[in-house]
Amino acid sequence: MSRQIRIALSIPFKFKRAHDNELVAGNVNGQLMVFKGTDTTPWRMASGLGMTSCAAVGDVCNTGKNVIMTLSAEGWCHVFSVSPNEKQNKDDEKDKEATVAQAKGGPEEMTPVYQQLLAANGQAIVIADIDKDGKNEIVIGYTDRVVRAYSWVESTSATTGQDVLSGKFVLLQTWELVGQVGSIVVTTGVDGQTELLASQPGCTYTTLLMKDTGKGEGGDKENNEDEEEEEERQQASGETVIFHPLVSSRARNPDVSTEIIGNLATGPSDDAGDCPGRGLYAMCTLDGTLMLGQGEEIVWSLQVDHHLFSLTKLDVTMDGKDEIVACGWDGQTYIMDHLRNMVRFQFDQPVNAFCAGLYAVAPGKNVPCLVYATFHNNITLHFNTTLPCLLPTTLTDVLADKERVTQLLQKLNLQDADSGTLQQLYHWCIYGQP
Repeated sequence: MSRQIRIALSIPFKFKRAHDNELVAGNVNGQLMVFKGTDTTPWRMASGLGMTSCAAVGDVCNTGKNVIMTLSAEGWCHVFSVSPNEKQNKDDEKDKEATVAQAKGGPEEMTPVYQQLLAANGQAIVIADIDKDGKNEIVIGYTDRVVRAYSWVESTSATTGQDVLSGKFVLLQTWELVGQVGSIVVTTGVDGQTELLASQPGCTYTTLLMKDTGKGEGGDKENNEDEEEEEERQQASGETVIFHPLVSSRARNPDVSTEIIGNLATGPSDDAGDCPGRGLYAMCTLDGTLMLGQGEEIVWSLQVDHHLFSLTKLDVTMDGKDEIVACGWDGQTYIMDHLRNMVRFQFDQPVNAFCAGLYAVAPGKNVPCLVYATFHNNITLHFNTTLPCLLPTTLTDVLADKERVTQLLQKLNLQDADSGTLQQLYHWCIYGQP
């Protein structure tokens, strides 16, 4: 079921992208910006990073602290460690003074704590533990249909401080795919095991498996480019790539680009034994196909009349279950639950980039947000985008769950009244006429 809605409360921003409590943005001019709260000027900024193609936030160096990682089209990886400004969080007046000073002098400049040249033309990145060793790795999808995984190896000859990281990213494994990589996701499968998935054209995906060959330990082999290339070719094996054609999918074009998301929360039952919602994932295509799957089965699939280029998840109804959020180039946004109930929101400009998540509009207050980047170098953030439910609900249905209303109906001997009688009663109570 679908219905049209309107969302109020929006804040215009410049050059940014959302992630968790802060808003992180990178652009093709080599700029990286971090925004906080409702301030439209950057809180932190970096420049000279090349043509930024993707960015991620996570504990990539396994130090217990999140860092910002950017990857340029040329292959340069930059890592930034951002420390919070405690003074701004302690005193609102000092916060305002700092904001005024920031507006006059500009944002505080960030300097990368580490940089390294990796393979060029990366377009998708994810930070997660993919080999179950308790440490995070980075997985990068490239435009040449290759996916590479890197692990951070700490250097033993130098110390790690606030201003510099001593170590390097070492190639862990390489996968060669048949089709272009749309997005990469680490999710929990139907069997409860962690899976690494990469979307493929035509609303399909592949499972990328790890080879049990052990990690690189920072030996001479990783320092030799020719040997590293040979390692990549050896690791590129069909045995580590499982293709899922999903032949019953109704994608209109088998070559159309596809996006995928996983780990869709289905509520508190996720942690209790056999969960019927475990292993759910969603996909969308540029020709308008939307699909929810579980393992090899398609739960539902539908087509819309908009070019969908971005797919994410967000708990819009605040019930512990993730809704699927898809956006088209024209700004049409779809929010769907696992039962295919849907609401639509029309953003008023063509969209260049889109994401959704929790953002702190005030200290300690993370709220669901939709973030739109336009072709005019503007980003609009819609916050407090919560809905009581996705299904259309009548007043009769709402009042039926109210204990006080039930008691009043019993006093009037209307506890067994049909819906038509109740509608007339409620109409008279509200408008005073039959």
